[in-house]
Amino acid sequence: MATAAQALRGADSQVDVLGLYNDAWAPVREEFAPVDGPFKPQAEQMRAVQDGTLDEAVKDHLERLLAADLLVLSYPLWWFSLPAILKSWIDRVFVMGALFGGDHGFFGDAPLAGRAGDAAGHDRRLR
Repeated sequence: MATAAQALRGADSQVDVLGLYNDAWAPVREEFAPVDGPFKPQAEQMRAVQDGTLDEAVKDHLERLLAADLLVLSYPLWWFSLPAILKSWIDRVFVMGALFGGDHGFFGDAPLAGRAGDAAGHDRRLR
């Protein structure tokens, strides 16, 4: 991670490093109020976005993600997959209703479309 960050800074890129362990990222999803009936994470994410009740740490990381032109994930493999803390970050920050779905659509219409590496070069503005 440090080598990649240094190389990007050397190429005149602004780098924002999120260290999940250093930030004491909570890997447990606790930001939703109890619901009647089955818990549906995507529906609760959309409701939290609409109501403005996303967890403050999630909001902060979501804003930083939306400000990025490029996302680089650097992590050790754990049993051929990503560590639980990173899986939690993805589950909690890649919020339905903020990054995809709801008013944002999918793929080419989603807010992250048009970032570095997006061959289609879509407009990246939020609607």
